[in-house]
Amino acid sequence: MGGRWERTGALACMLFTALLDSPAHAHGEATAFFYGRPVPVEELRLFDRIVVAPETLSPSERGRLQASGAQVLAYVSIGEINRDSPWHREARREWFLAENRAWKSDVVDSSNPGLQRFLLEQLESLWREGYRGFFFDTLDSPLAAPGTPRQVADRRAGLEELVLELRRRHPEAIVWANRGFELLPRIAPALSGVVAESLFAGYDAGTDSYTEVSADSREWLLSRLNEVRTRYGLPVVVVDYLPPHRRAEARAVAQKIAALGFIPWVSNGHLDALGVGLLESVPRRILALYDGAKFPDPSRSPAHLVLELPLNHLGYAVDYLDVRTALPVIPLSGRYAGVVTWFTEADVPQPDALRSFLLRQLSSGVRVAIFGQLGLSTDTELLGRLGLKPAPKLEPPLSLSAHSPLIGFEAQPRLHSHDLPVFAAASTDVAVHLGVQDAAGHRAAAILTASWGGLATVPYMLDAGFEDRQRWVLDPFAFLQKALALDSFPVPDVTTENGRRLMTVHIDGDGIGLTAQMPGTPFAGAVVLERVLSRFRVPTTVSFIEGELSASGVNAENSDQLERVAQRISALSHVEMASHTYSHPFRWSELIGDGAPEGSHHLPIADYQLDPRREVEGSVHYLNERIAPQGKSVQVFHWSGDSLPSAKVVEMTRALGLRNVNGGYTNASLEFPSLSAVSPFSRPFEGALRGDLPIHVYAPVADDNTYTHYGAGPFYGYQDVIQTLVLTDSPRRLKPLSLYYHFWSGAKVSALRALQKVYRWALKQDTQPIFLSEYARKVEEFERLVVLRTLEGHYRFGGMDRLRTVRLPAGSPPPDLARSQGVATVSRLPQGCYVTFAEVKAPALAMGGETAGRPHLAWANGRVLRWEPGEGGVALRLEGHLPLRFAVAGIHGRCRLKTPAGTRLGVKRGALTEFILAEMDTGDAHLSCP
Repeated sequence: MGGRWERTGALACMLFTALLDSPAHAHGEATAFFYGRPVPVEELRLFDRIVVAPETLSPSERGRLQASGAQVLAYVSIGEINRDSPWHREARREWFLAENRAWKSDVVDSSNPGLQRFLLEQLESLWREGYRGFFFDTLDSPLAAPGTPRQVADRRAGLEELVLELRRRHPEAIVWANRGFELLPRIAPALSGVVAESLFAGYDAGTDSYTEVSADSREWLLSRLNEVRTRYGLPVVVVDYLPPHRRAEARAVAQKIAALGFIPWVSNGHLDALGVGLLESVPRRILALYDGAKFPDPSRSPAHLVLELPLNHLGYAVDYLDVRTALPVIPLSGRYAGVVTWFTEADVPQPDALRSFLLRQLSSGVRVAIFGQLGLSTDTELLGRLGLKPAPKLEPPLSLSAHSPLIGFEAQPRLHSHDLPVFAAASTDVAVHLGVQDAAGHRAAAILTASWGGLATVPYMLDAGFEDRQRWVLDPFAFLQKALALDSFPVPDVTTENGRRLMTVHIDGDGIGLTAQMPGTPFAGAVVLERVLSRFRVPTTVSFIEGELSASGVNAENSDQLERVAQRISALSHVEMASHTYSHPFRWSELIGDGAPEGSHHLPIADYQLDPRREVEGSVHYLNERIAPQGKSVQVFHWSGDSLPSAKVVEMTRALGLRNVNGGYTNASLEFPSLSAVSPFSRPFEGALRGDLPIHVYAPVADDNTYTHYGAGPFYGYQDVIQTLVLTDSPRRLKPLSLYYHFWSGAKVSALRALQKVYRWALKQDTQPIFLSEYARKVEEFERLVVLRTLEGHYRFGGMDRLRTVRLPAGSPPPDLARSQGVATVSRLPQGCYVTFAEVKAPALAMGGETAGRPHLAWANGRVLRWEPGEGGVALRLEGHLPLRFAVAGIHGRCRLKTPAGTRLGVKRGALTEFILAEMDTGDAHLSCP
């Protein structure tokens, strides 16, 4: 792309419609450009038209983009052929006029009939692949190459004929051109729009530097662009260039371009980073580096076990990358909000690669938060860039210096004389939050932040107590926000919907055939059916172990009776079916390859060799054929034992269309009320910059095993889960309210009473009960949901299907309901302000308005399928698993609700109007308020 000889970036153009009705969007479609690899498909799925370098996009990725309704356009360099391109190997030398050394390409003779046929053949090939649009770059290059006036005129005619011929062959094609002002008198009718670069800020590929555009150059380009709009009636996109770390400046340049009536995009010189336009992607992923030599499974790494939960609460999903693998060299800006490392050794494998990676991030402005050890022997260059130096030798007596609100979160810092910090601040840029000093005034830094990120060392950031239980000395929320300069945005929330805490119940199939210590010695499964499931009719996901039910299993003599119990349970309308495997593998983590285990680690089923496919596919087939009533089937797979299946085994459940859940360790208690006892939302697998990794969802809260000490007692111990549920709700709501137990809780009277006590407590809380599969889908969407921000500071969301709630940052202005799209519920709770969207295709949230005078829900115990305010009231539909209750705010007087079942008059309670229905579905209803 670019002027006559200087091409200012490889271009991928993405064009999408204005998202909110505002002056800055009134002049055309929003546009973005991206040429990197891999292509950030999830971010692009929101856009209307996307131009990519075809070689960077796989057919499946293009299919995903097109399935979202986007038009995918192929970048085609018409006037130059890059020497690394496959086209160059097929081209003839006589087609070349000159070379563009800056971009390692050759300028072509566009008047050559052979070249024209070649280019048309390439365009036809792209059309056959499925592309229905093209972006033509380097149109000016053949005209700028040396030649006589006649030769230049012939080249111009060749370029014009190429564009016109494509239009004749494919009238429906979308065609954009980069500049080509001299060609417009003939080709303008064949174009969809024009792109131009460097109105305010440019890029020099030859020197790899960014430049400010002179006033004369800007005025010349402005005159050409205004002519494009007024004379030819074509939309104009302007691409400017700034390095990724100058994000705020890029936003300001985009605003200036938009103010002139052009569609802006501001990105780096090679356009392989997500930049800023009328929209910008708000990166909500963190890249975590871990040492796979020390922790082969990233879910065992301290970054996951201790750090990911705070990041989840702040709205961030985490990708894990083994430091031993090839670390990314592509720009991370726009893709990742930051990088965290947590190493437990002084030197990691391949320290040189880590050093280079860290230096690249420092240069590009991507912040890094370092926990534990740095992981490599430092050198002068790296320490200088970090603003650090080796710590001086400290002589006793030693003392701590802490003058920061970041310190003392769950425990006060302690002096560790045998684990002294190894770095000291060497720059005023470094803020030391916790340090160690001696009587002579020599100081070392244990916890610090700087403009590049931050450092928190062990054992100062965490206090290790009895049984190595860890409590945070450092406030992880505040430290991460400060070190990584994390953005404030509406946080996708999996704990709350319509102002109510989500509630799940799920049962693992273990012990269904145990003999209960009760009169009549019934099976434990029958006790749970009669004394729990039949009494507490809330959505419950119940799993069964085939090997405990079937005639081939461990309870063969009672198989008929147990199958009947399972069938009766599955027939309940509030029960969702799940599989808990065939033989209940105890140690999934010890499986070798596709299944051969080391030893026997499952129920003692005769003549059975552990086979993951039999555990997953076989057990699901058995339950669907033998247990499920008509119209029902298995929806969830509950992992057994250590709940550490490989990614390949998890993929088996995804191939069956099932959600998969279990594992995790959330058991915070009054005895140990620490964040370190609260697990993240899901378990990671190694692999960054990939959208195809399976997602293993953790159980929200630990099971009855944990509270009864794995059967050692007390058997009433499960009542202590109430402590966990309270602690994970306040002051921050970290988890939904979740009950998770086994059938064996029905085998002992004390265990059953404890379970019933927990149910009674739970049903007194303000909740929205859902099935476990619904919760799992929300977590899956949390991992992939995309947030985009407009130049005005409003938000759009991609991938929002079952996860419909966002939590606003503290201090945010109220939502502007008039300019938002799909907002149904605004709930102000002690934990924050929660906004829930109805099920609209393109949810949008505008900030800074008023909610008064605009009808909206304050809370509801069901899903909002429809919420459409109008002059005559609100067209709505709510659906839940219990009889519906909801409250309307933002209105005066009482409201009437008209449903297919009749008309109801709401009950006024303060500023709210409440409705209590007998139905679980309003049907298509209408709310009218005076």
